[in-house]
Amino acid sequence: MIIVRAGEQRDAVEWAELYHGFRVFHHLPRDERIVDRVWEWVMDCSHPSRLIVAELDGQIVGFAQFRLSPRTILGDLLMNLDDLYTSPIVRGRGVASALFSELERVARENGAGEIQWVTNPWNEVARSYYRRISEETDWVTYRQVLVTDPVEGQAGVGEAASNQGLGGPETKRRLG
Repeated sequence: MIIVRAGEQRDAVEWAELYHGFRVFHHLPRDERIVDRVWEWVMDCSHPSRLIVAELDGQIVGFAQFRLSPRTILGDLLMNLDDLYTSPIVRGRGVASALFSELERVARENGAGEIQWVTNPWNEVARSYYRRISEETDWVTYRQVLVTDPVEGQAGVGEAASNQGLGGPETKRRLG
């Protein structure tokens, strides 16, 4: 049976391994500084980021990290799903569904009008699942990269941003 619950301090090691897997899946290098920073955020009650984990047979096999934020155009709250990841060995066993069920419960409980997230266009397995549970929007996402090292806060864009997974080849072409 899959159990979904709020992340706790005792989950640090298992979550970190899954988070490393999440980063590798998205073609990002292993970076303990980022893992430590995100863990601090999701464990800090004063930070907007929250963590839920999915357990199967006593092991953490998935997680979702999210934030609630004001949606000013409608005067309600929006749940931003920042990260969702399931261990490759349990995919297809309902872990993502269990995580989404809990996200929906938390969103409704807090008065959020909807849940939004982005995914990479090449992540076709996830996109296939997402099409079954949600609708793809017509909105276009833009970004303005301000730092090349989010942990150190170093300013700049271009080659370093591209090398850190913050931008693909198209960012490199635009910026130089």
